Amino acid sequence: MFAAFAYFGGPSEGTSLGIAPARWGDGPETADGVDAERILAARKDAGGTAALSDDERIASLERAAAEGNLDAQYALGTTLLNGQWGPQGNRRGAEWLRRAAERGYGLAQLQLGRLYHAGVGVDADDVKAYVWLNLAAEQRIGGADVARDAMLDRLTPTEIRHAQAESRRISEGQRSASMPTP
Repeated sequence: MFAAFAYFGGPSEGTSLGIAPARWGDGPETADGVDAERILAARKDAGGTAALSDDERIASLERAAAEGNLDAQYALGTTLLNGQWGPQGNRRGAEWLRRAAERGYGLAQLQLGRLYHAGVGVDADDVKAYVWLNLAAEQRIGGADVARDAMLDRLTPTEIRHAQAESRRISEGQRSASMPTP
């Protein structure tokens, strides 16, 4: 099973935001188990290896993420931020995390808040950091409340009110988007 841990700037610089591991698949990682079985069976029949290349793994995540799979969006975001299976892509990784976060994926909200706080893949913005950390804290994502509360010293009372109002707006939008239409 694959696990992506993002070390921003690379391990040599020693900067880690503690990105939670993203899991993708129990075997060869593809977005579609049927495609994976077909690819691997054809390779074995041809006497080849059953392993998928890094490019195939990324392409699989990209397909699933583009189709709206929240787990894939989170996994792709953390994979790109980490440089797992290819070059590091902070902006692209942050964008995939944002897509999942906007749809209510709590871990993505936590990581996006951390990215905004650190200015990794996005412009540093403590108000946006607070917004995303607050949304993650509402879902009781571990560490989100502590990270959010640590932001309070960095914001003015007006910024805090603005961030809380934005959190409510996003949260209400997520709830209404998940409600079935009559």
